[in-house]
Amino acid sequence: MTPPIHIVEPTLVDKTGHCYSQVLSLLEANREWRLPLEIWAGRSAGGLFGGYGDVVVHAHFRRALRRPQALLLYRRLLRRPGRIYLPTGTRRDLVLLDLAAPGRIPEATVFLLFHWLKLSVRKRRHLERLARRQPGLVTLAPSPAIVELLVSCGFREARAVPYPITPVAAAGGEAVAFRHILFGGAAREDKGFGAVVCLVEALARAGASLPVLVQTSPPHTGVHTPAIAAELARLDAAGYPHLERRGRTLDEAAYFEQYRGAVVLQLYDAREYAADRISGVTLDALSCGAPVVATAGTWMGQVVERFGAGLTLGDLGPDAVRRACEAVIAEFATFSARARQAGATLQREHHGGNILRLLAAPSAAVR
Repeated sequence: MTPPIHIVEPTLVDKTGHCYSQVLSLLEANREWRLPLEIWAGRSAGGLFGGYGDVVVHAHFRRALRRPQALLLYRRLLRRPGRIYLPTGTRRDLVLLDLAAPGRIPEATVFLLFHWLKLSVRKRRHLERLARRQPGLVTLAPSPAIVELLVSCGFREARAVPYPITPVAAAGGEAVAFRHILFGGAAREDKGFGAVVCLVEALARAGASLPVLVQTSPPHTGVHTPAIAAELARLDAAGYPHLERRGRTLDEAAYFEQYRGAVVLQLYDAREYAADRISGVTLDALSCGAPVVATAGTWMGQVVERFGAGLTLGDLGPDAVRRACEAVIAEFATFSARARQAGATLQREHHGGNILRLLAAPSAAVR
């Protein structure tokens, strides 16, 4: 019997967020691979994957007890046959794995995908110590820059893998009319939410009629930061009559429906989102055939420029953002067609099978 692959994602509690989209990507790819997968997720995740009968879902983690539960779970799994995959790996996971292990973790037993790393001198030294203690860990990242950082910290088995994309049926070839400007996903400072609020205020002052849809749901913590709460107050005070605000986390169907006919704003802070940090919203938007207005110099901007599927900006002021949106709207059929092409290509490039291929490989092939 083939030993299982344990996918550990404590923050997976519903059909939202990158943790869900990554796991779903793997499960869709596994229809072909047929690997024995076990998912360890939050307490409310038990019914999320009913359409995948060969997958075992453990509704295991309570939010308040995630760290001790993860430590105990790693201790159990490291003493059993099989592999462990962490789709959203963090430094904390490295610490817990080291504490849980009876000694050195065997090579090609544990795989961690780091979406990004921002290291102070102290954190870097800590990572270097962990790399010396556990040289057999396989660290993965969606960009060469993060891989280089992991290698420089001493992780020998570090490699780049495409960020697993949310499986979305290819956007059809039919033209879709422009519906609205969209800010999708959770409201956060680093996603340029403040720039979106400035745009809405400017539209209100100008007496404009551009429809704007803003998703203002909180992040996975369930609460907005004080800075975002202040921005939400500004958004409400703007009194823009053509604004629709969605303050709750959307289900999967509603989330993807809002991209239809949208011009998607990805005004991420270039200081936080350099070319090595990826946005799942951009992948979702293009997969749905929605053109994007993105910050120049970011990974999102590079993708937009690669396909011509929108416009990029260095100036994120409201006037510049409005001009960019209006330029995309004026040629919406052209930009939308490019976005559909981009989405089809990215669905292939970021297929979950890339991760499964690595998880299923013999140990010698992983090295």
